[in-house]
Amino acid sequence: MKTTVDSIMSVLKDVHKSSKEISGVLVVKEGLEGVIMFPESFQQEITPIWEPLSKCLNYALSGVKILSIYGLKYMSFRIFGYSILFYPLESSDTALIVFVKDNHEKPSLALPEIGEKAEEARNKIIALIQPKATPKT
Repeated sequence: MKTTVDSIMSVLKDVHKSSKEISGVLVVKEGLEGVIMFPESFQQEITPIWEPLSKCLNYALSGVKILSIYGLKYMSFRIFGYSILFYPLESSDTALIVFVKDNHEKPSLALPEIGEKAEEARNKIIALIQPKATPKT
């Protein structure tokens, strides 16, 4: 039987293969806890910039936590040669994060399509992690 983590990983794989410009896809909580990443090779790609990048991600996730209470649906910034897209998971400090490699210091032209795929993925992940209602007898 598939676990929730396996199901989330399947969603991340689908997002990753939707565009060759996507370098990596993560679901991560503030404090960089519970990281689910695809592909695993992305970890090697970002190793040289991990220290400053992890600080940026954690600051952004703090902002996501605060702003998602007010309905934040999407946030992005460009740093270290990536466009980094954040999709909060329902008023929490957890987000789907998509890394898109910038093309010669310019954002990818595929960002709108990638954004659509990421929003669909966020909704699937929310459905996977929400507790299932049990029927009353």
